[in-house]
Formats: sequence, C-alpha cells, structure tokens
Amino acid sequence: MNPILEFLKFGLLIYFGVYAVYAIGTALFSKRLMKKIHNRSVPDVSSFTNIPLTIIVPSYNEAMVIRDTLRNLMHQKYPLYEIIVVNDGSTDDTMKILTDDFQLDAYIPPPKKHFNLKTTDIRGIYVSRTELPDNVSRIIVIDKDNGGKADSFNAALNITQSEYVVTVDADTVLIPTALIELMTPVFLDPSVVAVGAQVGVMNNSEIDVNGNVTNIKLPRKWLQGVQALEYMKTFMIYRTGHNSAGATLLISGACGLFRTTLLTGLCGFDKNSVCEDIEMTMRIQNHIRKLNGKQKVDFVVNPIAWTEVPSTLSSLNKQRNRWYRGASHALWKFKGMIFNPKMGSVGFFSVPAYWLFGYLTPFTQLLLSSFLILELINMRSFHELGALIVLGVVVAIIINMLTISMMKYTSTPTKSLADKGRLFWYGILEMFFVQPIYMCINLKAAFDAVRGNRSWNKFARTGYNHTKDGSNA
Repeated sequence: MNPILEFLKFGLLIYFGVYAVYAIGTALFSKRLMKKIHNRSVPDVSSFTNIPLTIIVPSYNEAMVIRDTLRNLMHQKYPLYEIIVVNDGSTDDTMKILTDDFQLDAYIPPPKKHFNLKTTDIRGIYVSRTELPDNVSRIIVIDKDNGGKADSFNAALNITQSEYVVTVDADTVLIPTALIELMTPVFLDPSVVAVGAQVGVMNNSEIDVNGNVTNIKLPRKWLQGVQALEYMKTFMIYRTGHNSAGATLLISGACGLFRTTLLTGLCGFDKNSVCEDIEMTMRIQNHIRKLNGKQKVDFVVNPIAWTEVPSTLSSLNKQRNRWYRGASHALWKFKGMIFNPKMGSVGFFSVPAYWLFGYLTPFTQLLLSSFLILELINMRSFHELGALIVLGVVVAIIINMLTISMMKYTSTPTKSLADKGRLFWYGILEMFFVQPIYMCINLKAAFDAVRGNRSWNKFARTGYNHTKDGSNA
C-alpha cells in the first residue's frame, strides 16, 4: 500500500486508541464522582431566602409549548424568583398566548447604571397581573424584534435586578427542586460563578396541568431513544468527567445558572454564534483562567431539566448541523486556549478533547470508512482495520454499560431492567446506524461552517404529552 495510506492507517490506530483510553478513563472518574456526591445533602430551602433569582426564557415561535413551560417554571420550590420571557419576534401565536394567559400591563423597568447591552428594537415590556404563587415575584414579558437567542438573553439581562440568572429553553421543563440544585454549588462555594445541569429527554413522558413532569418514560421510537442514551452519556460521563477535572467547557443552553455581573462584564451573549452556550462557557473559562482561576464553573450531575429532542431525521439534521457549526465557531474563536499553561485543565484536557473527539470525529470516521471500502474492493486482508472496528465496538459497549450502571446515582425513574435493556438496544442502533448518519450531518456542517453559514435551522416541536386528567388548553 502507498506509504501515505499506511501512515494514515497508523494515525487512525493511534487516534482510536487514544479515544478508548479517554472515554473509558473519563467514564470511570465520572462514576466515582457521581457515587461520591449521590448522597450529598442539599441545603435547606431557607438558606436561599436572601438570594432571589431570575429565570430567562427566550422564545421564538414557541406557541405549542410556552404555556406549559411557564406553568412548570411557576412551581419551583425556591424562596423567591422572577421569570422574564422574551418574545423574539415570533410569527406564530406565542405573544398572543402570553397576553391572553397572563394579562399583561405595560412595565417600565428601573434604569441600569452600569451596562446596557445592545439588542434589536424592543416593541414593549410588560408585567403580568395574574395571581402568581407567593414565591414568584413577577412575570415580565419583553416583546422585541427578532434578533436570535443570544440577543434575547441580552435583552433580559438589561432589566434583571437579580444577582444570579437561570437560562431555560422554551421547550424545557424543570423538576421542582431545580433552582435549589443549581444554587447548591454556589452556596457551598461562593467562588462558583456558573453552573451547568444534566438534561434528560422527555419525549414520551407526561406532564400535568401545572406543567410538572409526572411520568418520565424512555422514548419508544428508536430515533428518540438513541438520543436519550446519547444525552445520558454526554452528561453523566463526559460533562461530569470534565467537571471532575475542573474543566467544564459547555453549560447547555437548555438550563444553566450564571452570576449576572459575570455575563454583563463579558458584554453578554455573542449574537454572532449559533450555539451561544458553548461560546459563552468557553469565554467564561478563558476569562476566569486569565484571572488566575479564582472563580469556578460547576456542574449538577442530577437530571433536573427535561427537553424535547428531534423526532425525524430532517429535524435531527437541522439541530446537529447547527450544533457542529456552533462548536466549530467557538473552538476556532478560542483556539488560543489549547495547551495554554494559563488555561490549566481546560487547555490540556477538555479543549483538546473537544477538538479530537468532537470537531475531528466526522473526518476520522470518513477516513476509516474509505479504508474499509478500498480494502474490500481490492480484496485485501484488513486485520488492522478489523481489529480497530472490534475495538470501537467493545469501547462503545463498555461506555454504554457504564452509563446504564450510573443511572442509579441519579433521580431518574427509568431504572427498571426493561429500561436498561432498551437502552442497550438503542446503543446498538447508535453504533451501526446512527453514527454514519451523524458523520454525514457533521461533514455537511463542516462545509457549511467554512462557507460562513450562520442560519439557526430551528426544528419543529411536537409538544408535550399530557396526563389523562391534564389539559392543553
């Protein structure tokens, strides 16, 4: 074989060998950490009486879910908080639902002396006059021209008075203790300035009339089920493992907590990024590491937020294409962090991991597939590549089994033997069917990124499933 091809084949062996060590090692460290903090007591709710929060909910064409999402957020077991909903120029009935359900009156927020983040034009700011739970101080609605998710966050930051904000996607619902669990790392260590959270898949689950998740069930459809297992692996192994090294690199946009002055001091979220969550987290890590790392980013290993995932290949393509482009933009923007001594474990662990096993993955998968096709066409023996494939399958099975075994350290109710069997089956489907799909999606996304594509490609929601005595009206 051509020496160049032999060199590339050898490089693949090294690459997948390094991945095997990284994945299994990270999984073992994550399992140890989850076991350690599983029985950690949560501070009493009264401990947070003097720390009011603001929940920010950016909303663009969320008429199908916004009502249930807000009902859910209004039933948090936290002493005092407000909710700011930002209608980002929706073209559906999102604003009409907000107006009809919450009886909005015009509201003039007090002026901010220290910052004023630039956003698209604000059409109006309103406050709800409906009766709210005692611990919900108010619901504010900002109606603005379309400017994107980051722009919506910035509009809310301009009027919030709280020391900490919690960002929540409009298609995400929280468990009743979510705010307490997010604030616990801050309570235990005041140097914590941002907290990520584990997010679970709620397709096929049910919510009641108050928006509370009442019946968590694994998805029945194979595509949603594969994503459910993928979410578990991502959060329980890789996010937890990175956090154990103090190297969290992504606070999911679905749910995260931030110190308000940290965000405003960094001039808010980046409106040029299609994945504002990873861009902001990397910017935070870059910022605090340059300040000698006195501040920290933490992560809650328990699933406290539940979200809807794509139910069709078309929707999955839209979501994953954007994710890859957004991560690529952030990695290139902060490429100076890699192997930078000032960045500590972030620069020597999580950033290289994202480059190697995130950005480069579709290219290594394509190279491996090309070698297999060439050797099959030429009827050559492919002992090395065959061994590599076997190694990949074994590592994937080990990771899936470790993920399933770690479920016992979380509050997720999907722990029955039948659930574990289904998750194992979803893992097989992912290896042999979904990974090739991801490869094609990400290769196209890499091309789109080079072309400068900044489109959002929002996928259509299917809405929540309601309990029999619930209502969607």
